[in-house]
Amino acid sequence: MSTKPKTASLLALFAFIVTFAGRAQILVNGIATPVGSGVFHYEFSVNNTGADDYVVVSLVDAPLGDPLIDPSLVSPLGFVSSYDLGLGFVDFIGDTDSFTPGTHISGFSFDSRAKPSTAFREFEALSALGELVSGRVNYATVPETIPAGWLLAVSVVGAVAVRGRLGCQSGTKPQKRSFSFQPTTIHSSAHP
Repeated sequence: MSTKPKTASLLALFAFIVTFAGRAQILVNGIATPVGSGVFHYEFSVNNTGADDYVVVSLVDAPLGDPLIDPSLVSPLGFVSSYDLGLGFVDFIGDTDSFTPGTHISGFSFDSRAKPSTAFREFEALSALGELVSGRVNYATVPETIPAGWLLAVSVVGAVAVRGRLGCQSGTKPQKRSFSFQPTTIHSSAHP
């Protein structure tokens, strides 16, 4: 029994896997920023580190019937965006431009009530050759803003703690501190 056909088959399979893995290098990065009243502002960028040209990148897990997405869609120059409220897709489509190899395209954005943990996590990308790749969106979530009441409460507690540390230790009264200021005259050595 010859091992040449097995070796050739394994090499062919390895070459196919390496070629496919090298070509399907689309990365979608997202940032979700809470803007108040349960609304999030989403921003996305697409990196193409592979060898193929991609024409459409779709977020395939958008909420159905979201009234905020469509009117707030923004795309960079050369691209258009669309929202299919029946299927739950947000598409970033090359119009006069595309996701060419080696590019980083940013500027896709919209608003939604959907939380980052429940939507906009999965994407699919269609190459100019008709190949479909899929992946997960890489997120950097901006922390929610702190309500003003909490910020005021923390400030008051901090001020009380600092005052206690500087003055009233072990039941003693705070000591008065005096400062003296001595005016100083500055002379110039420059002659007119």
